[in-house]
Amino acid sequence: MNGFTLYFILLCTKPCFAFRKQQGARRFWSNFSSNKLPVMLDIPQYQNDCWKKQAVSSSLLQSNKNPGAGLGAFTPYDVVLKDGFMPVDCVKDELFMNGDKFGDGKFSYNLEKVSNVSIVHYTEVVPKEDRKPMTQNICFEFCRTVPEMIFFGIFMGRDCYCTPYYKMVADDSSMCDQLCEGDTTKVCGGKSKSSIFSMHMCSSTEADLKKKSIASKFLEGDLKERMHLANDLSGQMQKSARFNQKVFGKAGDPATSDLMQIAKEFAGDLAETAGAAERVTNKLSGLIKDSAELKDFKKSDTVTAAERFMEGMDEADEEGKERRTELGEIVRLAHPSKVELGSATQYYPIMYFVDKEYVNTMTTCSGPLVNKPIVGETVDGCASACDAALHSCVGFVYYGLGNSSLCFLFSGFKSAVYWTGCDEKKAPDLLQLEQTSKGPVKIDPMPCGSVSRAWQSTTFDDKDKTTILQALNIETGVYEDVFKIPKDRTKPAFRSINSCAINVLDSNLYCSMEINGKGSFLVSIDSEKVGFVAKLPGWQYAGVFDSKDNYYCAGDKGWSILSQVSKMVVHSSLFELGSEKFKTTYGSAIGADLAILEEDLTGGGHHKKQTYLLAVKDTTVTMIRVDKTPYDKTTLRAKGLPAGKVWANAWNFKSAIYFASETGEGVYQLYIDSINLGTRTCKFEKVGKSAKSAWSDGISCPGGLSPYRPVHPPEPKPYTATTTTTTTTTTTTTAGLKPKRVTEKPTKKPTTTTAPPTVPPPKVGQVVCMAKLSKFEGTTLKPDKAGKCKQCLRKLTKAQRCYD
Repeated sequence: MNGFTLYFILLCTKPCFAFRKQQGARRFWSNFSSNKLPVMLDIPQYQNDCWKKQAVSSSLLQSNKNPGAGLGAFTPYDVVLKDGFMPVDCVKDELFMNGDKFGDGKFSYNLEKVSNVSIVHYTEVVPKEDRKPMTQNICFEFCRTVPEMIFFGIFMGRDCYCTPYYKMVADDSSMCDQLCEGDTTKVCGGKSKSSIFSMHMCSSTEADLKKKSIASKFLEGDLKERMHLANDLSGQMQKSARFNQKVFGKAGDPATSDLMQIAKEFAGDLAETAGAAERVTNKLSGLIKDSAELKDFKKSDTVTAAERFMEGMDEADEEGKERRTELGEIVRLAHPSKVELGSATQYYPIMYFVDKEYVNTMTTCSGPLVNKPIVGETVDGCASACDAALHSCVGFVYYGLGNSSLCFLFSGFKSAVYWTGCDEKKAPDLLQLEQTSKGPVKIDPMPCGSVSRAWQSTTFDDKDKTTILQALNIETGVYEDVFKIPKDRTKPAFRSINSCAINVLDSNLYCSMEINGKGSFLVSIDSEKVGFVAKLPGWQYAGVFDSKDNYYCAGDKGWSILSQVSKMVVHSSLFELGSEKFKTTYGSAIGADLAILEEDLTGGGHHKKQTYLLAVKDTTVTMIRVDKTPYDKTTLRAKGLPAGKVWANAWNFKSAIYFASETGEGVYQLYIDSINLGTRTCKFEKVGKSAKSAWSDGISCPGGLSPYRPVHPPEPKPYTATTTTTTTTTTTTTAGLKPKRVTEKPTKKPTTTTAPPTVPPPKVGQVVCMAKLSKFEGTTLKPDKAGKCKQCLRKLTKAQRCYD
């Protein structure tokens, strides 16, 4: 044999090639010459219970026509000896011409004194009634059971043979261009040449199937959470749009009615996108469930079924990732959730630029839309969304009536209606908080998308102290298993895992791990590996990252900080660790899990954020400011939380923070804008279900959107200006505007009687049209009869009534 052939025999005896077939990928390979390395293509692998006996049809038990490389009898399809294949050459093969000792070509056999081997023809062994139209897979599934065979070849699109090696002989320049008889998307030899494939030695399919199932389970769970959120947002948007359309349509505001129709159509798009994702999710769920029932890999049909399941998962994963992206994009449009507290201070009511006498009058407006309608956001949330559309958005209209808000972003203003009949006594100020003084290990990142899941690590109080990563099913409140972390994954075996958090800079999962007799360590984890990052100052059970790569953890002795974690080496062994040091502040325990808050709570402006650690014990929230030293500690009285609970799960989704207790009372959201450093209070509200859990710790992708729909009803938060009046011969102007925010009570729901329900007059600030000051300062939006003002309103209507 030549040197190149020997190279492939040695190379392919190692279980180093693992190629998974991508369903639907139609790729051709052609004319691999022996002076070129093989091209890696999408070829199936079959790592399925090698060396195990399989069930065999009685028609295949032929003792008189079963040659092999060792020239002994064998039973085809009995023992699986190879688990994958790849194309290596296109040659005129001497063994195909002169290497068949027992078949129809036995009279030209001339290898007895050379290598004393024989090729095996598929058609010489498999009875005619059992043969299938030839494909690369069919030939491989036959040859992988023939002892001592390293290669297989296919000639003229249909003639399959197994061979221990191949030898190229001189031929013309023709190529392998014959399509396979049973699969016309693949090539099976040529008119004078054979397509040659190498087969790989056996390894574990069971492990591959498990890994593939875990990846598909991540995707399935991600899709379910996004579908649930998209459907919830769709329902909220439909309901709110119907309500506002009825109210303002009856009052004679066609522009608002048109906006609400747009919202209803977008709500339909949300539901349609969720429906498309549901179909692939159901397919994934079925594949995961059915593949988990494969128990006995000794049977041939089990081997084949496992391969088909993995191929099905590949196909469903590809579509699922597309659906996941679509869901993430449409959910982000409907509910951006990236709220900068105080953002609305940059926006003034549109009447400020028209007639300052009606600055606090309820105003609706319309204009060219930017992006899609937004549901469930505060005025700050709408302002933040407008800020994000930096070069196109100049203002927005906010509807805070009913149980959920809607807002629409504009690139300009065309019309406005101001409702003088809705004026009432000025309410408290809105827009600002009250001021008060064996080497490195490569860890796979968590599958963080645009919408995060609510994960937890939990250690069960059983004999083995099993640790499992679970995901909270938002709809049912049940924690579902994602993958287990066996104790023997580390040496020595670990005891327990806690204080887990995902670093937004690398999307890796980091946890504290306790190892008997060795101490506690910061580790990085994926579904298959554990890497050691740093020694911890004792056992930790609460952990979180900020946006600047700082890891905070807490235990009974106090809390600690480790900086620049993503830049640290992840070691394969705890014995390789260096002297990474934590900054430690000792004190009493602050809570069972930590959240991070990066907002301006001191009134310095929304571009001057502070960083706070948050933890909850009973109904007390502990806040520690950690962006400067000395660290300031503040405690808040939490309203809305049940008393006497251990809040062991904390989740950060962008600027949204949630807590859940171990005893299963549900998931509670902390409303950031309810934090009052003057009265030392804050407000929580229940947003979903959660089951009981033990020794758990909340995990989330801090850069992802919350999977929970907004449930907090909009509260009236009016714009108020402190004015100074100067008089001239013709006009009155208002100057010295300085808006601020104060804490307000929740809106009371209207009472119902036997009479037809009526919509109560709005609170000041419930419906507002806001324009960005920087865009219009020193100008006017008052309609220009001459038509020279391009930015001015084309139509301004004074409605001397309220909408009811």
